[in-house]
Amino acid sequence: MDKLNFLKSLNKSGVTFVVSYPSAGGSASFVASAEDLIKISENPDGVIAAHCGVSIRDYILWKEEGFSVQCADTTKKGSRCRNIVTGGSMVEPRKWSELTGRYCDKHENGAQSKR
Repeated sequence: MDKLNFLKSLNKSGVTFVVSYPSAGGSASFVASAEDLIKISENPDGVIAAHCGVSIRDYILWKEEGFSVQCADTTKKGSRCRNIVTGGSMVEPRKWSELTGRYCDKHENGAQSKR
């Protein structure tokens, strides 16, 4: 019996597969299919990103930025502003993706922007 059919037989027997991943609240999870488990062994970020409704790139950046959306502007010194955009603190991937590219209160009002 191949892996996929084995996992499907477990599922039919009442076994539920749950995938956990890091999240703004500590961790989140979803019920995975047998097909998801096969794919997750090769590309976990891809499966989780698809479940979250975002691109793999956005999923990875969401984790790297600590689940919060950083301002898209640069400081007077030329480095990226690390302030969090309004409503962008500790958000889930889809919300992070929607808010990406926005500016913090300081830069939104042009206080320090080089634009």
